[in-house]
Parts: sequence; C-alpha cells; structure tokens
Amino acid sequence: MSKVGVILNATSGPGGMDAVTLLGVFRAEGMHTEIRCVDSDTRADDLARQMLDEGFTTVIAAGGDGTVSAVASVLAGTGLTLGILPFGTFNHLAKDLRIPVDIAGAVRVIRTGKVMRIDAGEVNGKLFLNNVSLGVYPAFVEARGEARRGAKLVRWARRLWAALRVFRHVPRLWVRVNVDGREFSRLTPAILIGNNEYRVDSPLAGTRERLDAGRLSLIITRQRGGYGLLMQALRASVGRLRGSHDLDELSGHEITLRLTSRSIHVGVDGEIVRMRTPLVCRVRAGVLNVIVPEGR
Repeated sequence: MSKVGVILNATSGPGGMDAVTLLGVFRAEGMHTEIRCVDSDTRADDLARQMLDEGFTTVIAAGGDGTVSAVASVLAGTGLTLGILPFGTFNHLAKDLRIPVDIAGAVRVIRTGKVMRIDAGEVNGKLFLNNVSLGVYPAFVEARGEARRGAKLVRWARRLWAALRVFRHVPRLWVRVNVDGREFSRLTPAILIGNNEYRVDSPLAGTRERLDAGRLSLIITRQRGGYGLLMQALRASVGRLRGSHDLDELSGHEITLRLTSRSIHVGVDGEIVRMRTPLVCRVRAGVLNVIVPEGR
C-alpha cells in the first residue's frame, strides 16, 4: 500500500492553508495522508529526508516554487513520486505541468492523475526545476527586502520602489559562456538558464511546453540600460521578443558561466543564494517522478 505524506509550508504566498483544513480536503477525496509542517526550525528538505527514511512512496509539496524545489532535491533519483499543491505566489512549475492552482483541484489531480518523469537542472550541485537567474532579478529581490510583509498596498509600493532602484542602477556582468563547447563573451545585465525551453514569442511567454526534452535553455540580453530593458520586457509581455537582435538564445546539456568575480548572488527557483564561480549548470534528464493531470 502506498504511503502518502504532505510537507506543508503554510506561509507560502497568498494561497496558504492550515494543516487541519488541508487534511479535510484530502479526506473529501477519500485520501489518507500524514501532514508535517515547515517552521522556523524545520526545513522542507529535512522533512522530505525523514519521509524518505520512513518509507513514504509519495511526498506532496504544499507551498510555493521554493518549497517544491526543496522537496524535489531530496526525491530526485530515488524513484519516489512528487505531488504538488501550489500555495505560492507564482507557482511556475505547477502551471507548466497544468496542475490546477485551486487546492481542491490539485488534490484531485493527486488522486486521479498519472506519473510523469521530468527533468531537473543543477547549478554547482544545487537542483532547480524552473530556472537560474543572474543580474537584474537577484538585484531586484535584494532591493525589495521584506516586501512580502505589511498591507497589500505597502507590499506593491515596496516592489515598485525596488524596481525603480534596479532600473536606475542596472547591474552589468561580464561573462564568458560555454554551451556544450560553443564559447562566446557578453556584457549583460540579465542571464536566465531554464530547465527546458521557455517561450518568448507568444502570449504564453515565460512558460514551458515541455519539461522532459533533456535540455537546458540559455537567454542573455544584450540591452545594458534600464530603458532598453523596460522596452524588452514590454515586447516580451506581448510575445514579440524572439528575433530581437538584443537577445541571445541557445540550448544544450551543460552550460558554464565564467565571471570576473569569485562569487555572485544567484536566483535559484526564486531563492537568492551566494555561489562561487564559475557556475556549471547541467541537465538531469528524467530524474523526477511527478503527478500530473491525466491529459497532460
């Protein structure tokens, strides 16, 4: 009999739910689960290791993309199955896998869905499911600080102020790139390495059609000023970014970034971490079992 556990991060994003209420949603679907909660002393990956040691066969990450990544980093390569309950602000992976963002619908997918093998990326040994970013995004997160606290209007005001600060003082990175042996150099304010290919040429820009193609994607902007980046973002929002001379797009199995600094702040699935350079990114094809809707 399968043993199902839930790792709940109730503080993730606006869609959080307490353990008692969530247990009721599972019971309404006829499912028996054990729920363990992330808190100030217990991380999601620690709880995932406990469940791995205790013989759970399915571990459900109830939280945002960071929580899902932390749980997946433990399950990857073990043969255990990951379920996703999207409680976060963006829920990028859940949306790309067509998992409903309403909790009742997501629980129903866990009961009725199928298991799909998807890829993961790895940067200097740290797993990621969505992307790795350098430059503008980590700078924005640092400038934003505690923008998630306070009233909604206050949070938005802090985010706007952070964006203005970053666009006034756009970071610039001198990087030497190697993609499966192809090398070139760029001076750029923004680099993104994705687990599989991100759309940039349609209203679905920023999403992925596949997560099992076994490749990493690289997007580097050549724009260096705040105004140019803003115009580029506007073109991306209407799906007119591809073909721009201001953008480099490549894909491969291994991507190495050599920078002038010995260490740098890196966004890894939205979490900002300090990493030593060079940054070496590799694809781990088909390493993770995840529950998706039957028609995915």
